[in-house]
Amino acid sequence: MNVLFAAFLILASHPSSYLASGFHPSLHSLNRLQKVSQIGQKPHQSWRSSFTTTCTITTLNAAPVALAKSNEWAAYLDEANNCIYYFNSNTGESLWEPPKGEDFSSITVQPVKPAKTIPEIKPALTVDKEGPVITDGASNPISAMMSPLLKKSKPISPTSIPLRVESSSVVLPHPEKRSWGGEDAIFSRGGVFGVFDGVSGAEKQEGMALYSKTLAAEMEKEVARRRDSSFTLRQLSDILTVATEVADDMATGASTALAGSVGSDNRLRVVSLGDCVTLVIRNGRPYTRSKDILHYFDCPFQLGDVSPDRPKDATTLTVQLVEGDVVVSGSDGIFDNISDADIASLVASTPNKSPSNLAKVITDQSRLLSLSESAKTPYAIEAKKNKIKEYSDGVGGKVDDVCCVVLKVS
Repeated sequence: MNVLFAAFLILASHPSSYLASGFHPSLHSLNRLQKVSQIGQKPHQSWRSSFTTTCTITTLNAAPVALAKSNEWAAYLDEANNCIYYFNSNTGESLWEPPKGEDFSSITVQPVKPAKTIPEIKPALTVDKEGPVITDGASNPISAMMSPLLKKSKPISPTSIPLRVESSSVVLPHPEKRSWGGEDAIFSRGGVFGVFDGVSGAEKQEGMALYSKTLAAEMEKEVARRRDSSFTLRQLSDILTVATEVADDMATGASTALAGSVGSDNRLRVVSLGDCVTLVIRNGRPYTRSKDILHYFDCPFQLGDVSPDRPKDATTLTVQLVEGDVVVSGSDGIFDNISDADIASLVASTPNKSPSNLAKVITDQSRLLSLSESAKTPYAIEAKKNKIKEYSDGVGGKVDDVCCVVLKVS
C-alpha cells in the first residue's frame, strides 16, 4: 500500500489516537509522514526473546482518557506506577500530587498503593560481573566561549541563594554489547546533562559513529563553548538541533534524546524527545517527571537521518527545585524495569546518598530486574496491554543498555 495513502486511511479511522501520539499533520509535511514507515522500533529484548522489528504506520496506541480536568490540567491513571498523575498540556509539566489551586475532587478512582520495599530478585542469566563505568559530572566544570546562538532568548535571572548541584552518571551496556559499549550515551557537566538512547531497531551502516554517541559528544561540545550553565528551554532545544544536524551528516542509526539544565534561578528545565525520563524525587516520593512521547508502543519519537521527528517536537518540563531534591534521569533501560515509586523508595533507603552511589544502585537494580522472569515491571505491564506475546502474563524484565544521571540538590 502506498505510504501516503496509508497515512490518510489512519487519519480517517483513528484521528484521536493519531493526534494524541503527538504526530500532528499540521506540524509535519507529507514527505515527513512518508519517513514514519522507516524509523526504528525498539526490539523486545528480554530473557524470553531477542529480535528486531521495524515500525509500520498502521498500529497506534489509543489516547489516554482523562479522569478529570481543571483549566489547563488533566488527571490520568498511571497503571504502570499505580498512581494518579496530573499533566499540564500547555507547559508539559506533570505532577504526582494535585496542582495548587486546581479542583480534582470529582476523581473516584483509587490507585493501588505501591510496595514499600523492592524484593531481592535473582537474575535468570549470568552476566559479566565487571562494574559500570562511572563518571563524576561535578568535577567537570563548564568553560570556554559564548556561542552566538539564541541571542534573542530571555536570560535567566539568578536567585539570591543558588542551590548547590552535585552530579554523577553511569553507563551499563547490554550484556551482549559490553565489548563495544552499547548504544546508550550520556554527558554530565555540573548542572547540565543529556541522556541519549540508541534505537536498536534502526538501520545502521558499518564504519560510522553511532547516532546516540554523536549526539552526546556534540551537545557536550556545544555546552562547553558557553560561559553560562543556565540554559532556557529554547537554548536546550537549539543546542540539541545543532547536535542533530551534525549527527545527521556524520552518524548512523537513530536515538531518543533528553537534555536538562539546572539554572541559576534554581529551576530544572528539560527537553525530551522519546522515552528517556527525568524524575524529580522530593521528600522520598516521586514529585514530577518528564513526559514520554511515542508514535506507538515501543516506537518512541527519535532523531535520525530518516526520522520525521525533530528537536522542536520535544516535550518540556520546568520545575522549581528545593534543597534535598534528587533528580534521576535515564534511558528506558532504567524506567522500563523500575517504577517511579520504587526508584524513590530505593533512593530513600540508600544510606550513602552521594550521586555516584545512587546512580550505581539504581542501574544495578534495573539490571537485576531486567533479568528477572517474575518481576512485575512497567515494561511488562505495558507490553501485556499491547498484546506482546512474550509478555502475555504481564511479568518479566527487559534487558537493555542502561544509562543514568543523578543530580543531588543541596
